[in-house]
Amino acid sequence: MLGDERLYNVLAKFFEETGSSDFSLVQIGAADGRDHVNELILKYGKANSWNCLFVEPGLLYFNSLKETYEDTGYLFENSAISNKTEEAILYRVFPSKMLEQIKTTAANPASIDINDEKGKKAFAKALKRSSLVASNYLLRVSHGETGEKPGFYKTLVPCLSLKDLLLKHKLEKVDFLHVDAEGYDFEIIKQIDFSSRLRPLLICYEEWGGAKFKEEDDLSGEISLGPTASLECRKLLQKNKYLIHIVDSGDTTKNIIAIDTTR
Repeated sequence: MLGDERLYNVLAKFFEETGSSDFSLVQIGAADGRDHVNELILKYGKANSWNCLFVEPGLLYFNSLKETYEDTGYLFENSAISNKTEEAILYRVFPSKMLEQIKTTAANPASIDINDEKGKKAFAKALKRSSLVASNYLLRVSHGETGEKPGFYKTLVPCLSLKDLLLKHKLEKVDFLHVDAEGYDFEIIKQIDFSSRLRPLLICYEEWGGAKFKEEDDLSGEISLGPTASLECRKLLQKNKYLIHIVDSGDTTKNIIAIDTTR
């Protein structure tokens, strides 16, 4: 994907200039681990003493994630990151025909039989389009990707707060926090204790926006999405002395890289 390539290039330049030994990475929303973060680890982290924690709530992706990083000694967490440690609904967006098949057979989404290549691609995208936020924006993006009317498939998943995640895995520092939570990114970033030693050197997250986004897209009634949340998040980071760098993904999102200027 063009967005991943652009993001990789900017992050790679950062690691080239700052060095990358003894680095601590937390990736929230790691999917199957086959992405630009994986490429960065292979180039800069494999030969160094990187400590990595990968977080993914979807079981199918989580199992693939562990295969991607097999025999590495890295840490894994099969939970969603929320503002509370409790169970919560995870919303997955499936094309209508696929959703009907899941509901009719009462099947786990991972167990449904897909024969054609187009269906497999739609299924892969649906698994990635999962969020703690019920949003019309997700539905609209999915419709544009697959050409089919989508709907939500709800599952109950365990959640951890960011603080409880770091305590559970006994992390003493976080140098690189990478967040891809499909609209929930700001809710996670708000939980960072910027006064502690866990203050990240580098934060990477996504902003929702563009012509496809509308303020009424937030169906949760609780979470602020889109331009309003994006501005608030940037202000929070700038207040805490982070430099904001924008990487346009070329689609419906912007990747934001925030660099701590106090180090």
